[in-house]
Amino acid sequence: MAQYPQGIFQSLQWLLKKVKTLFFTTRPIYGSFYHTVQQTAAVINTAYPMQFGTTDVSNGISVVTNGTGLSRITVDTTAKYLITVSAQVWENTVTTAQTVDIWLRVNGVNIANSNRKVEVQGVVNFVLFTNTWTVNIPANQYVEIMWATNSTAVELRYDAISAPHTATPSTMATIHKISN
Repeated sequence: MAQYPQGIFQSLQWLLKKVKTLFFTTRPIYGSFYHTVQQTAAVINTAYPMQFGTTDVSNGISVVTNGTGLSRITVDTTAKYLITVSAQVWENTVTTAQTVDIWLRVNGVNIANSNRKVEVQGVVNFVLFTNTWTVNIPANQYVEIMWATNSTAVELRYDAISAPHTATPSTMATIHKISN
């Protein structure tokens, strides 16, 4: 039997431990959530958290209330997460262009440079907003997707089932852990 220098043996033990941890002890952490109610802005230029009242699937991630609705996407593990959000933005009365800002908050603090803008114009006009962010979230903390608009005629629109299509959620979010 060949003898290996102690440094190589220790390196192999470390590598085997990492491989074992990666493939045998980590669990996937993910969540998919959506909302089946219209979301409106009562006051212009005011931050509102997007709501996610229904959990499709989840493991290690949940949505909890902020006191007024289910908006806080909460993780049980400190990690870097990939968050993808879509919202059906609808404007129903104004013919001029209206703006919607959408950004992230972690534990009540806005994430710098996370804002995205969408513009909707015309009576009964839909725009599908979608974006993906990568963000670090500490264990047992939460992220909220915030939105604000310059018009109360803009809403995040839910549409019920109508043949031949399924219902259309006002908002959808998927989140999964991508690294420690």
